[in-house]
Amino acid sequence: WNSKSAGMISSGRKRLLNFMKWEYLVFNFPLTMKSFRLPTVNAEALASQLNQLGSEGWELVSVTHSTSSSLTATLKRLITSNQ
Repeated sequence: WNSKSAGMISSGRKRLLNFMKWEYLVFNFPLTMKSFRLPTVNAEALASQLNQLGSEGWELVSVTHSTSSSLTATLKRLITSNQ
């Protein structure tokens, strides 16, 4: 193992990343107002939706509190030749 072999791995990885194509999915998940007017999320329903999307190859990238009534989830999935 030497710096030359490390460079070959690095350049090989760069070539691989150049060929990787991603698709993105953004969805809003509703929040409900509970006591003291604090927004809450139905964690079971959110987990269920994310697990379903995960089984379809989607990976959660981020979740943001977009409005007072929803969360916005961003997911990505590798595009394969059969999609």
